[in-house]
Amino acid sequence: MDLNSYRPYSSEFVHGSIDGLVTTFAVINGAIGAHLSLKSVIILGIVNVIADGFTIAAGKYLSAKAEADVLKKEGKVRNVSPFNSAIVIFISFALSGLIPLIPLFIRYYNEGNVKAGDITNEYTVIMYIITALALYGIGYLRGKMTGDDPQTNAREVTLIGGGAALLALFVGRTLQVWRH
Repeated sequence: MDLNSYRPYSSEFVHGSIDGLVTTFAVINGAIGAHLSLKSVIILGIVNVIADGFTIAAGKYLSAKAEADVLKKEGKVRNVSPFNSAIVIFISFALSGLIPLIPLFIRYYNEGNVKAGDITNEYTVIMYIITALALYGIGYLRGKMTGDDPQTNAREVTLIGGGAALLALFVGRTLQVWRH
């Protein structure tokens, strides 16, 4: 697979993919830690995918447009479109953000609106596994795109993403007292 043709948007792809996966996973973990209902956890995950995905895309568009304006004043041309940058970051965010939600959708379909606070439930375990694999894969791809060691990148992204999820789970468990 030749990744050179994707290089102009590789930063947007990596940023959107990692951010979408990690933030959605962290939101879900916080909600699970707070022992919210499965339906509430899914709603929070979907809201995160859409709202945070749009926010990061809008921010990318505005920053890329500002960069293009500065370059234009200097008589230079930006090689990538701010709009395309925003689209790439939104799509990569949204697609990767849906990954941790898949087992929860399946659990809701099979079990209904149960309490989602059981982190040993097989669906939650599957969510952790597929999210870790997706983080590893995105990190590996990041290494390929940047020319760095893919294994090192994969481990780094997986550890950072996992750390964010554990922090969210801890905060959710700590703040669950506010539910009552």
